[in-house]
Amino acid sequence: MSAANKNNANSIFHCRPDAIYINILKRNFHGLFIFTILLLILGSVSDSLFKFTPDNCFSLQIELFEYMKIKLLQIGKTTEAYLLEGISHYEKRINGFIPQSIETIPSLKDTNTATPENMKLREGELILARLKPDDVVVLLDENGKTFDSVGFSNFLEKQFNQSIRNLVFIIGGAYGFSDSVYKRANFKIALSEMTFSHQLVRLIFMEQLYRGMTIIHKHPYHHQ
Repeated sequence: MSAANKNNANSIFHCRPDAIYINILKRNFHGLFIFTILLLILGSVSDSLFKFTPDNCFSLQIELFEYMKIKLLQIGKTTEAYLLEGISHYEKRINGFIPQSIETIPSLKDTNTATPENMKLREGELILARLKPDDVVVLLDENGKTFDSVGFSNFLEKQFNQSIRNLVFIIGGAYGFSDSVYKRANFKIALSEMTFSHQLVRLIFMEQLYRGMTIIHKHPYHHQ
């Protein structure tokens, strides 16, 4: 395990038995529930029986922490340097709370004569090929549901509490999504009623994802 992952786990569970207990309840890790109760009882009887320190609680925490992951799936590379810098900045910060990754589907080739509908169909096939049957899919779509930042954090926390393994957000190409992708999606979210380029949306989304995580964990980044 890398030092970064170790820090990530500690930031979620704080190396305290009560914090581990609370997070198991919130994520419905039923298989570890009884084990955790026993640890709490032991800890209450005598601190010498089982002392929770960053070193000896890490192996228990990391398995729980890595149970759920967030992925951003996008069409085409991000080309602007300022966007890449901003996205990387927030990606590192998000991974301080939960494992998060970005997966890029290469842009279509030979599109000069392709119609928008044909491009959506081809991109849709590529998107569906990257999804697993148990992925919870959220489309970032202009016709989706809108949230304020606190509402989005509540949406995230609700997904965490469902014990899902992979929460996949998808940013489509310039023409949006095919019907088949819409049918596969579990949710649709609109970041704004305004229109942004599909590359700029990536940075906006990453900032909002980080903001949502800070709200959940009561980090002082967000102010109301």
